[in-house]
Amino acid sequence: LAIASRLAAMMSGHVSVSSTHGKGSTFTLRFAHRLRQTARGRGTRGPDLSGQRMLIVDDCAPAAAVLARQLSAWGAQVECVHGLEEGEDALWDSMAGGPEFAAMFLDLSLSGIDATALAVRIAEKIEALPLVLMSPQDPKAAKAAVSEGIGIAVLDKPFALEGLEKALSRIAEAQ
Repeated sequence: LAIASRLAAMMSGHVSVSSTHGKGSTFTLRFAHRLRQTARGRGTRGPDLSGQRMLIVDDCAPAAAVLARQLSAWGAQVECVHGLEEGEDALWDSMAGGPEFAAMFLDLSLSGIDATALAVRIAEKIEALPLVLMSPQDPKAAKAAVSEGIGIAVLDKPFALEGLEKALSRIAEAQ
């Protein structure tokens, strides 16, 4: 909840809660999304990701939801998983004849694992998969991994639209 509250505050939003005794609580993250203005003053919707599948591997559910919502708004079909095994399973399923992913967004700060080692394994096994490395804690490590050829872009967390669009343009260049 503390992480979600900080993310909401960074995006000029807020977290609310509604509770029912004996039934549990529901937490809602709300933030305003404004269209950027183009030189002509019209709003822009961002890149067209229609028909592209994106995989997000991030154990911070609120951060993954924000990224998934933005990619979906641009037309992508998004699959979010919250752990290493789920991420690898989704990748191998797609390689075994399922619909392929256009890109994978991998949080390098997954709890309890060396996500950089996972990124290396993925890059070795699936060379054609554009891999975007995300890091809220140490963007230098993510940038170093990209400079070593592990992944094609870095997306700092929490992400800004410009950073996401830059990562998506790198994905488009790789395809």
